[in-house]
Amino acid sequence: MAVSMSEEKIVQVAAGYQLLTSNSLERYRAETFLSKEPETVAWIDTLFADGQVFFDIGANVGIYAIYAALRYPDSQLYAFEPYLKNINHLVANARLNGVKNLVPLYMGLSDGNGVEKLYVKDERFGASGSQIGSNVDEHGKAYEVLDEEFVPVMTVDSFVATMNVAVPDHIKIDVDGIESRIIRGMTHTLAQPRVKSVLVEVNLDAADFNELRQIFIAAGFRDDHELNRLPNHSRNRRKGTASEKAENIIFTRL
Repeated sequence: MAVSMSEEKIVQVAAGYQLLTSNSLERYRAETFLSKEPETVAWIDTLFADGQVFFDIGANVGIYAIYAALRYPDSQLYAFEPYLKNINHLVANARLNGVKNLVPLYMGLSDGNGVEKLYVKDERFGASGSQIGSNVDEHGKAYEVLDEEFVPVMTVDSFVATMNVAVPDHIKIDVDGIESRIIRGMTHTLAQPRVKSVLVEVNLDAADFNELRQIFIAAGFRDDHELNRLPNHSRNRRKGTASEKAENIIFTRL
């Protein structure tokens, strides 16, 4: 769907940070940056340090990756996004903010290497919920496919090993469904002491939730950081909604 110039609007997100928006969804993301997921912003603000490496898996239009890149200009950011419209706006947003320390990557991450289909659920810029490999959402339900895109896919372990990329200090995973596949493809990376924290949006109802939690525990992480208990944590906003079983959990190195 083409976007007319009249629909485009630049929204001030925070001091020195703005985003290009082309629809109500992108404007919502920009306008609620500080309130939608306070724990994610606090995670970036308190656990990151300049000079570190950050992987944003499921970066959408770059809202958190660009914020981190601006806040920590000597750090290196890798933003992974498999939906073409989103990666295009991610690149535009990086340019809009003059970001030089962010690498936008049009690809997916999973538990294997190859080329897979992305089954598009929502065709808007800034949309989420599309899945790699099948048209099954995070609740295990099939959804109507509006489009299909072929995307390169790698494991995190393969990406780090073959692309001459440093092991990340921090990782964010927000993919609305295949987080289990991604985590199974990064066990070697998780074992590296350099990885200090991982923020992952999980489905508490998922059959493999406890298995995924044990992968982190076995790698030396814990899930009792104070950021998981913020009074304005997004779990409170989600109560009583269709996404109340989705929760951001921050795993930190012991």
